[in-house]
Amino acid sequence: MWHNASEDLKEMHNDLIKLILIKEGMEYEGDQTAFDEMRTAVNSVFPPSSLSSFVTSNQKTKMAFINEVSSIAAGIRLHAWYSKKAGKFMFDVGRIMKETLPKVSEDLHEEFNATKEKIQDLRDELLKKVTENIEKDDKQIYYQKVLLISLINYNEYVKMLKENIDEVAVQTYKLDYTFAIQIKDINSDLKSGVFNKVERVYPLYKDLAKTWKHMQLEGHLLNFYMNLFQDLKKFAERINAIESDDISEVPEFEVFLEQDPNESTLSILPEDVKNFSEITLECKEYCTFYCSMGILVPCDRKIGIVMYNNSCYGFSSKDAMDSFRKQPAKYVASVIDHMIKIPQLIFTLQKEENFDFPVINNSKTKQKLPSFIKDRSVQTAVHPIEENIDYTYNWNQWSLRKQALKYADLAHKKTHSTQTDLSHFRRENFSQVYLPKDNCTQTKRDASTTITRTGLPELYMRTRKTFFEWS
Repeated sequence: MWHNASEDLKEMHNDLIKLILIKEGMEYEGDQTAFDEMRTAVNSVFPPSSLSSFVTSNQKTKMAFINEVSSIAAGIRLHAWYSKKAGKFMFDVGRIMKETLPKVSEDLHEEFNATKEKIQDLRDELLKKVTENIEKDDKQIYYQKVLLISLINYNEYVKMLKENIDEVAVQTYKLDYTFAIQIKDINSDLKSGVFNKVERVYPLYKDLAKTWKHMQLEGHLLNFYMNLFQDLKKFAERINAIESDDISEVPEFEVFLEQDPNESTLSILPEDVKNFSEITLECKEYCTFYCSMGILVPCDRKIGIVMYNNSCYGFSSKDAMDSFRKQPAKYVASVIDHMIKIPQLIFTLQKEENFDFPVINNSKTKQKLPSFIKDRSVQTAVHPIEENIDYTYNWNQWSLRKQALKYADLAHKKTHSTQTDLSHFRRENFSQVYLPKDNCTQTKRDASTTITRTGLPELYMRTRKTFFEWS
């Protein structure tokens, strides 16, 4: 069957444009405008006449060429869309996220506060039933305990989602600002005059496409968080729909006997250790005393913690701490029993590894124990009395070595004197400036330092002749 080579190349060119649209995330089913705009952008970089050389290249070169052309063409289309010259049906990620993010953040904030109020009301009701001597319904109390644990877990997930969405919002605003700056740079370069597009404008188009792709990723991440939030809301609605009558059986919790009252415990206050705020508590940040009853009450670190069997426990009040210190093994065993009877408590307190469960919280760090502060003193051979202290003593060996090298270097140098401008202050100096009156030229003067010259008296002494004998 006969094939037209030009038609095959044209079809290949169209397939290449579709591939670039999909690769850059600009493909929408039935959007002919997007295809036409991308074809215009691709033709400005890679005209159909260059397909013959593209076909003959190897696979690695083809992949690199497609990546290069797709990023430049996407940048050209984005610039045309931002300049309102094209891109009528362009998906505006930045605008959509600006409109969606505030609403999602507000919904999460309202849901978090509403759940927090429910938790506080339910906790107060449970504590009132436990502490006061009133008639108790075991099924109702068990239902409220399970509901409290489920609501706390739900609120923790909502809090994590809110933090992640806030991070997405920050990244989106940064990318949107970067996108606007890049558009401004491209416009200024296009107005500057004649230049080489390959060297100046094409890299800017590639950066623009890269920024827009990052904005798309943030949009997909936001969409994932929104779907997850909707699923969590359905979970919370199912929890609230459960009534105490729906519980068929209430597990029987063991009543542990009194243990040895002489068990050693250690009370630790904030000023006793250096890393008080970093110490890992066994019941996370909840009071161990109430965890032994299956009630989650936040602990207060300021009142101190208790160390027992190389583990630390926090409490909500001084009375709860004192009760635990009297019978620590009893309360620890009761906490374990409640985790067995109420499995949700295992994941809330992050004790999966103690029950051979897969660890859900991968961010859990290694247990940190207290680092105690101790006062220590050192006895020296000679007590440092004031008169015995030599303040000129230098203990730094490197400083001493440097000083020794300096002295050794000076030992090899010769001493010499130098006449300076201020040396005349040492003795009286004078100089002859003008010629004497007898108009004789005076070149030197006799002073005490003048060397003695050989004269007639010396000759007389050596030859034993008188002065007159020489004449």
